[in-house]
Amino acid sequence: MTLVAGEVQVETAAGGVRVPLTLVALVAAILLAYSSGSFLIAEVLGIKRYVQVFLVFSLIAGAVHVGLHFRLRSINPLMGFVFAMLVTELALRRQTLYVFDALAALLALLVISSAPRETFWIGARVLVWLATLFASMALLQWVLLFNSPELGAFRLFVTDAGTIENSVKHPAMYLGLFREQIFNLFGRPIARMQSFTMEPSLNVVYFMLPACLAILMNRRLYFGLALVILAFCLLSFSGSVLLSCAFSALWLVMLTFVPLRFAFSYGTLLLLAGYLFAIQRVGYDAIIAGIAVLAQYGDFLAKNASVTVRGLAATENLATAIAQPFGSTNVSDMAGPWPINAALAAGWAGPILIFFFLRSLGRRAERLNSGYNFTSRTRIGTLVLLGALSTIVAFNDYQMTAYAGIVLVAFISRAIDLRLESEDAASSRQ
Repeated sequence: MTLVAGEVQVETAAGGVRVPLTLVALVAAILLAYSSGSFLIAEVLGIKRYVQVFLVFSLIAGAVHVGLHFRLRSINPLMGFVFAMLVTELALRRQTLYVFDALAALLALLVISSAPRETFWIGARVLVWLATLFASMALLQWVLLFNSPELGAFRLFVTDAGTIENSVKHPAMYLGLFREQIFNLFGRPIARMQSFTMEPSLNVVYFMLPACLAILMNRRLYFGLALVILAFCLLSFSGSVLLSCAFSALWLVMLTFVPLRFAFSYGTLLLLAGYLFAIQRVGYDAIIAGIAVLAQYGDFLAKNASVTVRGLAATENLATAIAQPFGSTNVSDMAGPWPINAALAAGWAGPILIFFFLRSLGRRAERLNSGYNFTSRTRIGTLVLLGALSTIVAFNDYQMTAYAGIVLVAFISRAIDLRLESEDAASSRQ
């Protein structure tokens, strides 16, 4: 394997094959998201460090290549947010792992924003197929556990630090991680599926965002792949996934009264404000009582602990964020509202840059959706994205101030840009 004029040349028995270096870096950026952070497949296989080193060097090589042609006007609020996190980390916390995470995210954003159109779409397809593969493996595992509950004894245990406590003792364990079989469906025990994420709530980032990208590709095949991914997300019985679906349904109604650009920026922030108001003024007892009403239709709908823990973290972190405008010396390890945790990670500049990113995304999504009805793939993908982002902004930002979440949402943002360019070019030719 050699590097020739911005391409990676791979020698095979049939001859040499040249792959654009930018594509290599794009695929490396995707694989890094699914082999580090809170996605543990490389940890399960025992190859995490080796894979990460190879992918990081591939990402650096691609970033250097595209960086030679990078234009300052391509800088966007998401890049600004990551840069603010990096500066705050270096100034206040100096934790090596988080410094490398922010640097890797900046390199990945550089590659995603600069990749040529066709190269980017190849990378996007790789991302969707990879998420579909992991979702399909988890669905197969769900079927096996549902029909043979005794397989639940073969379960991998994950520590809070993200390491695997035991070893693989059954082939079904290679299909993914799952929680204890404590719920019931049709009289049979079921487990909460999570693929290789540390917990099911991470399915919003690692699976719902790729599903949004797949739908927004506006092709029948990828819409079908998105349905596979979303089926897994629903069968994970994650409260964050169910909340995202509820938000999508809410926005389906509300978008008859407000524009999309309002929903993405101000609308998501209003949901956050309502959530904080409910916690502080209504109280947990009333919220838990409401959840109990839903739980009578299925014990997997009981999310009392999740609401209480994340609610307490949100209120405590909000007080800390307000008191420390330049960022906190200690970043919370609890998922919560994205703007609040962003303020801890990057100071008050963090939520401001996120707001501008969401506002820009909303404006572009509104332009993209003009001329499409509510049954179109474009509108469905936008609604799913809006539901996921509403959950991330108002309730659970797990991995959104880290490499994986930033990279996955950047793919969606660039996909919307390229679709707008294509549709504008098509309109100008008519």
